Amino acid sequence: MKKIFKSKKVIVGTFLILVILFIVIHKSSKVAKAKEEVSTILLSKSDVFIVNVGSVASVVPFTGDLSPLNQTAISSEVTAVASKVLVKAGEYVKKEQVLAILDDTELKEAMIEQEAQLATAKSQFQLDKTKLDREKELYEQGFISKFAYDELKTNYQASLQKINQQQASLKRSKKQLSNTIIKAPFSGYVYQKFIDAGQLTNQNSKLFSLADLSVMEITASIPGDRINEINPGKDASFQVETQKQIYVGQIDRVNPVAQSGTRSYFIYIKFNNLVYQLKAGQFVKGQIVVKQLNNINYIPKRGIRYANNKPYVLILSNGKIVEKPIIIMIENKILGVSGVSGLKVGDLVVSGNINTLNVGDKAAIED
Repeated sequence: MKKIFKSKKVIVGTFLILVILFIVIHKSSKVAKAKEEVSTILLSKSDVFIVNVGSVASVVPFTGDLSPLNQTAISSEVTAVASKVLVKAGEYVKKEQVLAILDDTELKEAMIEQEAQLATAKSQFQLDKTKLDREKELYEQGFISKFAYDELKTNYQASLQKINQQQASLKRSKKQLSNTIIKAPFSGYVYQKFIDAGQLTNQNSKLFSLADLSVMEITASIPGDRINEINPGKDASFQVETQKQIYVGQIDRVNPVAQSGTRSYFIYIKFNNLVYQLKAGQFVKGQIVVKQLNNINYIPKRGIRYANNKPYVLILSNGKIVEKPIIIMIENKILGVSGVSGLKVGDLVVSGNINTLNVGDKAAIED
């Protein structure tokens, strides 16, 4: 019996030892696993960017307003009462179309009077010319004095000058009479009207504002550090407020003189509006492509880091953080994208916002 009891004790003891060993090994395994998990840095999917290939453009952004390239204020050149006003604000008119008619009664009377004065001046001139021609022979024969002959010449020249003066006055009167018919100097929209029938218009007072919307212009301000990249003829794409469609115009000219204070420069973008019929005064936002590289590897700009002013990135390769120096070939600051060399398509670049990583650290992307 003693032997059997003793054997049972050995078996129980051995079992307990095995249990204790299992617990110790299991705990050691869990500790080791925990240590391994602690040493591996988990990155979220939003912290890692994949290197892609495509086109990257360097652009200069701009804002401005659409305004008609050709617009004018039509003013009255005479003082008269408006007899008829034939158009309304917002109406489209063609070149030479009559917009208003001013009362021409007084101007016609003035013209008739000047025609009579011109006829009188011509009669007097003819009389003085006849006298001069007749007395010339008498003067040459010595029958009249030089003083008397010179007086006839003076009268003749005065009569001639009087005719010229009357002809000039009559021409002005005819011009003023024609100015009572107000016509459109070019085709466009009457966007302002300042006169109604029966109102008195003073000379130089504004009657209408006219705009040709077929060609529009955008005036944009460009910073001084980018102006040398802008040249006439380049395309400028833009969007109009409340619309998603992209329109394209061309840079027409660049003002070479900087604005005082801001040190920026005005550029002028022309846009053919015959097809799209955009409205004058609309706010636009756009960009000018100054350089473009195709088939280039690119990454978000926020993935780039700097050391001693030299760019580099941290990539996740085979579960470890690796440093890769790069060369920035082109940048699109609006989209926040940089075209670079030194990386392969498919490389995993870690965001530059994560500052706790070191080269050689173990890392993984969270599922």
